[in-house]
Amino acid sequence: IPLVVAAHEMMKAASILAEEAREIEKSNDTVTRTPHKRDGSIVFKSKLLHNFESEDTFDYHEE
Repeated sequence: IPLVVAAHEMMKAASILAEEAREIEKSNDTVTRTPHKRDGSIVFKSKLLHNFESEDTFDYHEE
């Protein structure tokens, strides 16, 4: 049982850290969003108010 408890606590801590990282990325507007269109093609954008781009035109290193 102690091993299960330790694993659960590690997962809980990882979840909290992941959520905090996500909030930092959102506040800096640096989250890369990759939804898909109805036709199944994946589109990208890194700024919340920008338009989606296709993979061949998306700049992964945009600042």
